[in-house]
Amino acid sequence: MDENLALLLWLRRRKRRNRLKENRRTARWWIHPIIRERFEQGAYENLILELRNDPERFFNFHRMSHNQFDQLLAVVESQITKLHVTREPLSAGLRLSLTIRYLASGDSMISLHYLYRIGKSTVPKIITETTHAIWVALMPRVLPRPTAATWAKVAIDFEQKWNFPNCVGAIDGKHIQVQCFKNTGSAFYNYKSQFSTVLLGVCDANLRFIYVSIGSAGRESDGGIFRNTDFGKHLMDGTLALPPPKNLPNTNISLPMVFVADAAFPLLTNMMRPYPGTNLTADKTIFNYRLSRARRLIENTFGLMSSRWRIFRKPIIASIPIVENIIKACVVLHNWLINEDLQILPARRRYIPNDLVDREDCCDNTENVIWRVEGQLPLWQNLTATTCRNSSNEAKQVRQGYTKYFMEEGAVDWQWRKIANFEERCL
Repeated sequence: MDENLALLLWLRRRKRRNRLKENRRTARWWIHPIIRERFEQGAYENLILELRNDPERFFNFHRMSHNQFDQLLAVVESQITKLHVTREPLSAGLRLSLTIRYLASGDSMISLHYLYRIGKSTVPKIITETTHAIWVALMPRVLPRPTAATWAKVAIDFEQKWNFPNCVGAIDGKHIQVQCFKNTGSAFYNYKSQFSTVLLGVCDANLRFIYVSIGSAGRESDGGIFRNTDFGKHLMDGTLALPPPKNLPNTNISLPMVFVADAAFPLLTNMMRPYPGTNLTADKTIFNYRLSRARRLIENTFGLMSSRWRIFRKPIIASIPIVENIIKACVVLHNWLINEDLQILPARRRYIPNDLVDREDCCDNTENVIWRVEGQLPLWQNLTATTCRNSSNEAKQVRQGYTKYFMEEGAVDWQWRKIANFEERCL
């Protein structure tokens, strides 16, 4: 009896195994033409191989050299490689190439479906998984939690490159235009009559992000966004790990480390904003100019990123988690590629050439760079300023200390051109 039962079970297993084999043969028969089309006409198997022989065109396609692409692939390959179960999965290189092209061009997912010869529903899944993998792999390397040593290094760069001592970063927020998210009502509807999510960023003197806050609703006010972030809370209560106050160059005046911001942000002991109004005295005009000169770095950081990753040049059509993954991936890719450029001579840099960064002529007038000439679309709008400011006396004294320094020991020759009728007063 046991032998008959064992024989029956064996026959059933054999029948099931034969049925599975037949199903696999049928599936391969139907899938084979699609795979063949991908290998014969797909972009990754044909166009990308051709572009590897032309460095300039490969950079235009992926916003990075083929060596950098291979380095990035080696970093994220283990996270985006799929197991081979019933059929051969899409390669990690194809997944990364498709995602980078989506970020660099802003093409629709349907166009990438035709370009790479993969399924329509597969494209958003690849983009979601790969952008998350890029963030997880690169964030600890290029966007670590800042320490006191990090802020001190940033302050040295700001003093040497932009003549603003004790400055540990430039802060600003930008609206990134999106298509209205489902079931969110008017939460993401901003003052420009558009749907957006806000990216709050702090950058260093080399146009790299030090801190970012991603995902705030476009309807929120600038003060609300800043105060609700961990960065804003620590800065306002004095628990941010900043270096201690330091003497300004060639003086015995000790002032705290500060961030530079525009009129949309509050005046704090560790955050400087410009003097309000138009009919300002000479010293206030000079302070506003010197602060604006350093603060423009965050504008250049946003402008450079939107010029390289053109997914930001039009509304992003995706859900909230995917939009956040896209922004995160672009932020860390931006920092990673700048780090790569800083290791080579300025003339050979590809990601941050001179025509993508603000520069001043002999008369200290800002020349229009490419991203300003092209015009920033409505998705990159400054946060609105508010009129209610209750600054502490200590914060006002710190700003007055910097104002006095810029007029005396810290004065530079070219700043006087910013004062109206300076030459008449010198005659």
